[in-house]
Amino acid sequence: MDVVKDKKIIYLSGPMTGLPKNNYPAFREAEKILKRRGFVILNPAHTIANGSYADYLRRDIQMLLLADCVVALAGWKKSVGAKLEVDIAKKIGLEFVEFEKWV
Repeated sequence: MDVVKDKKIIYLSGPMTGLPKNNYPAFREAEKILKRRGFVILNPAHTIANGSYADYLRRDIQMLLLADCVVALAGWKKSVGAKLEVDIAKKIGLEFVEFEKWV
């Protein structure tokens, strides 16, 4: 955390599976907006597409554990993975915000 000093680290959560382009455009747009506000963003849309669902979920949970806050994109409640990420975040005491309500 020394590297980011006063900046809050945000993990982006949201639906990917089954959506056009895995919903990466929405993740990248949210990242751009939040970076302009001075946040450090952990974005699971920056991936190498050669892993299994379990591989991605393991990596995403590792990133989530580095965050101070989770920001969930539209449709997160319909995503098994995003609901799991939000549930973990709440259980470990991370701040949780829905992107549409915050921006």
